[in-house]
Amino acid sequence: MTQILLVEDDKMLRTAIRKGLDRDDLELHEASNGAEGLQLFREKPTDIVITDIFMPEKSGVAVISELREEFPDVKIIAMSGAHGGTCKLSSVLMIGADRYLQKPFQISELLVLIDELIVEIDC
Repeated sequence: MTQILLVEDDKMLRTAIRKGLDRDDLELHEASNGAEGLQLFREKPTDIVITDIFMPEKSGVAVISELREEFPDVKIIAMSGAHGGTCKLSSVLMIGADRYLQKPFQISELLVLIDELIVEIDC
């Protein structure tokens, strides 16, 4: 079973993603901000981290940077709304996100990225 940590401050989006990722082969853990997400990951590492970029307490950029430093093999999907723009896209990929998803998105798009990363993990 693939373990996923979702780090997202928007409760409605977390709920939508949780419902969309309700598959037998996925187990989802949730955090409402970057600081909480890092703490949760350190306590119970997961295979994949899905993180928003703009959050209170600790940004997704900081989360990605710290995860890459401490856990270089974890797979990371970064998400950002329209205010992220192309510059933010290139910066999250440069600091170590494996994939990037522009909000708003369809759950099917997220599932494709997750499935791609699962294949990479299994190789």
